Amino acid sequence: MLEHQVLRTIPVGRHVLLIAEVEVKADAELAGQPIEHAERPGEARVLAVRRKGTDGFDWSPHRGYLLAPQDRLLILATRAGLGDTLARNGPAVPLNTDGR
Repeated sequence: MLEHQVLRTIPVGRHVLLIAEVEVKADAELAGQPIEHAERPGEARVLAVRRKGTDGFDWSPHRGYLLAPQDRLLILATRAGLGDTLARNGPAVPLNTDGR
């Protein structure tokens, strides 16, 4: 199963911006974090959120909204920005108590 779906590509000069839909995974680093944790200045921006169990997207989500598993995000991003967001949508890496 795909972890995201690219809905549109937008050529901008020699670069491409992507609009992608990403479902927040239950074990993801993003789960429980505010929307802004899914963003990177100049690389990825959350355009809208469809909360789990709802039909429509919220096109003006509060930046402090805490993402929940099965929320769906519409993201405008560069390829690198989408890749970074998808990496944070993977399992959270626990910190070792001995600093390693």
